[in-house]
Amino acid sequence: LDSLTSRIKSENHPSINKREISIIPWTLFHGESPRLIETPVKYNFVLQIINNPIKFRCFKHLVYVYLSNYDPSIKGCEVIRRFIWDKLDDYSKDEKITKRVSFLLKNRNPIFLPNGHNQTASIFLKKEGDVDSLLAEHGLDKGLDSSKYVNFVSHSMIELTKKNFPNNLNKCLSINEFPGDQSKPKFKELINKMASEFLEVAENSEQEIKEKLSNYFLRYLKDPRIPGNSIHWQGVSDNAKKIFCQWLSSKDLEFFFNIVDETSSDTKWEYRRKFWEAYLPKITNTWVILGREAKRYAVSSKLGSETNRYGDLVSGSSKHSVFLIEMGGYVFIEWNDSGACRIVKAEECPFKFYKKRYTSDELKVRQYEHKVRHIFAERYSWQEKLRRWIREEANIYIDEQDYKLN
Repeated sequence: LDSLTSRIKSENHPSINKREISIIPWTLFHGESPRLIETPVKYNFVLQIINNPIKFRCFKHLVYVYLSNYDPSIKGCEVIRRFIWDKLDDYSKDEKITKRVSFLLKNRNPIFLPNGHNQTASIFLKKEGDVDSLLAEHGLDKGLDSSKYVNFVSHSMIELTKKNFPNNLNKCLSINEFPGDQSKPKFKELINKMASEFLEVAENSEQEIKEKLSNYFLRYLKDPRIPGNSIHWQGVSDNAKKIFCQWLSSKDLEFFFNIVDETSSDTKWEYRRKFWEAYLPKITNTWVILGREAKRYAVSSKLGSETNRYGDLVSGSSKHSVFLIEMGGYVFIEWNDSGACRIVKAEECPFKFYKKRYTSDELKVRQYEHKVRHIFAERYSWQEKLRRWIREEANIYIDEQDYKLN
């Protein structure tokens, strides 16, 4: 292929033998720029060879090459599209039409229309069935499911889904995944595009939509708050990342509450849950640190898949777990027992968020700005004291009704 491509590039009318004709469609997009597809005299020469006389096997290869390398912004790509369209016209007049030709004719509209990816995206979103079945139905499987044509289709689906969000969200997400393999996406750049486009319109969506998007972006882009993961989020808008981090804080809060509900000796944890939920829109960072007992429970329960996102408390009581909250320039250290909440300035915090291992001693800070004991929760005593402190020191206000149980 290298040799054939080089000869076509360097010679005006190279001789092509029968063996080379079978692979000549691949020369169009092969090698370094300028490729044959970018040079009119060269791609016209290749099409002339294919057409003199045309063999269906070679034509089938041309279709595959066109869809694999699809880019409507390249003039040569449009020339190939018209060539395929016209040849299908010729094949349709043959009385002995093959199944493969019949299949291509059936899908000529929309696949081989000008900018056919837009029409294909629209059909995929309107038609019943999962996206993998639709790809196969249109001949976009068997290697073409991750082609550039499907990339363009996916791009159009994102734009259309955003306009009618959250309709057809499942199809838009799943076209970027390999069937049965969620280890990596088909098109990494489109994951980032979806994050920018969908997170902003989904900010106030139902919890089910938030959960779906959270799981999807955590799978492919990881937690943006953890050092080293920011590279995965390059190109995603700052506002979208901010929204996602708020969702993760809510997810952390829920996860921690679910754990302590099962493992904590504090029977009045529902009051603390309600209190911190009231501050969620103001929280900038959270981190869950699981004690040994909580970790065992999480691993053995349906929550097990979440544990790899959190830190481990490697010393102290096996029953203890910790929830870290950052907002308004302060870090709040909440233990799962009935002990006090300690507050330190974020800039003076002696430990970092998002570490994998913590000791009990480093989290039980001796020098703190403020401490609140969780006493008389049902009278909302500690809640009101802490609310006032946060209002005065961190300049964050919530109404007292916001932290009270219904």
